[in-house]
Amino acid sequence: EVILKGKLDTETIGVPLGTALTSEEMANSNFIVREKETTDALAGTIMSEIFYSKSQLWFIPENALLTSKAYEIVLKGYIDEANTGLMSITNGVLQSGEASICADKSNNQRCVKEFPTVASGSIEQCKLTHLEINPNAPVYTCAGNACNGDQDSANEHQRIFTAVGINKAGQIADPDNVVVWQSSDIGILSSATKTDAEVNEDIQQLFAIKGVNGSANISANAGGITGSTEVRVFICENPWPASMIENGKAWNDTNLTYSNTTKDIRTNFSMFYCKDNGQSILPNLDMKVEVGIDDVGDGPNDLRSVQGLLKELFFIPEGLDDAIGIRVLQNAKNQSVQEWYNNQEFTKGSPKKISIHGFDALQDGRTIYVSAINDTKAIVPSIYNNIYLISINDNANEDSINIYNQLVENWRFLVNIEDTDEQNKLRRDLKRIEDANTVKQVLDAKYPAVKLESGSFKKGFSASTWPSWQAGLSADLGIQMPKDPVQSDPDKNVINCADNLQPTCWNGTDFSCIGNFADGRKSTFYRYEYTTENQAIFRMNLEYSNENWGNIIQGDGWSLPDGNSCYNIQYTKQY
Repeated sequence: EVILKGKLDTETIGVPLGTALTSEEMANSNFIVREKETTDALAGTIMSEIFYSKSQLWFIPENALLTSKAYEIVLKGYIDEANTGLMSITNGVLQSGEASICADKSNNQRCVKEFPTVASGSIEQCKLTHLEINPNAPVYTCAGNACNGDQDSANEHQRIFTAVGINKAGQIADPDNVVVWQSSDIGILSSATKTDAEVNEDIQQLFAIKGVNGSANISANAGGITGSTEVRVFICENPWPASMIENGKAWNDTNLTYSNTTKDIRTNFSMFYCKDNGQSILPNLDMKVEVGIDDVGDGPNDLRSVQGLLKELFFIPEGLDDAIGIRVLQNAKNQSVQEWYNNQEFTKGSPKKISIHGFDALQDGRTIYVSAINDTKAIVPSIYNNIYLISINDNANEDSINIYNQLVENWRFLVNIEDTDEQNKLRRDLKRIEDANTVKQVLDAKYPAVKLESGSFKKGFSASTWPSWQAGLSADLGIQMPKDPVQSDPDKNVINCADNLQPTCWNGTDFSCIGNFADGRKSTFYRYEYTTENQAIFRMNLEYSNENWGNIIQGDGWSLPDGNSCYNIQYTKQY
């Protein structure tokens, strides 16, 4: 099985789908499974399915593969003007879902990937990690029984949702257990009994969209393998973009097939507004300028001369002399939005703290700054720390202000991440990164090192679950030491260590942790250690794979240790 980014033009596979083919016929395909030693194509059947923004190709061999032999997958991309290889429906070049396996191939080379053959679904490489929900993060603008896309003849607007199992390699597979569904708000979205909809009850559920504006999370659970997505109901006859009526997709800056932008870097945010305004209609919003990272503006200077500029967009409400601008800027120093704002050279106002889609933000008059991350889902490291800025001109028309306020209210980030649980992991990890940066700055400025020679359970050591974290270490370092966002949340079921060692995780001789996030257990704590080598070390756990954070965790002192059950990121200050 292969997952490709983008929607595949199945004609470019080169052979019929769903038909048993001989080895000789398979040799003409642009997707081949072959023996490594002989390079002979295997006889079998090719199947394809498009899911969300991905294309799935899988091969069903005529005969079982042998564990004693090595096999290869071969993907052939376009090689000349004739476009003879795999292409998207828009004649674009497809990327492998695991982009790194083909990143070093030029257009005229085949991508060859050897794969191991296993005999058991319990093997680690086959285990599912989470579920993805399709449709993902839709916005429904219609309720009732006469809505576009209604999938059942019963009263109300019904839609079918599908749970798709995903393994560590990003491959799609059906879960072993029947999926159990739940809506976080049945007043907005509730499960429905089908009348004539075709529903696979193992992996699908019919939901009814209520006529109430709001947001609900749909969650799916298949024997402990989970996934969720946000569903928004926004009753509106005239949404922007108008395509929302058909596809439920907000305006977005992504590399997905329904993207409204064309230039890199794609910063993966979305927004929308409703033009309904009592007896009148708000003007349409036109994107007049899109500046990507490689663009040069109309003026004498490269627009990238703006420090850290990744993307710039300007929107004009039709018939009005106003403009709404959006900028995305690098936050290379991993500062909180307040720290970033304080360090800018522009004239400061009196900003107030707000939250946008779960990320910390500042509102300074007609401008809003959001500290959010972007996981490009490309070759690791794939995560970037950004500042998203939206602003409107002074003395704007009332209609323009209405549009601006709606865009802000409906602003979403990480929209290329299908699972809201995964989005929440990234939000918590961003807080951890900001905390680590804060502690780094303190350690860099502190001399001599804080040795913690007394006042803690263990000499030279403290953890955020210990009294000495606040009573001793905070006082010695001169700051209020932060705690892990899960540990700080009273609504979370925090598992730092064995139940009989709660809440300090002190076992009488040392600190005891139960495991990292990767194994399903939570070591939700921070730790500080002074070593005999005159080093001060700050350690924590990230929920996302630490190698994805390589763009952010850079510079002297940072490291990403592997194989430790208690932490996977640390900063070391050598004195």
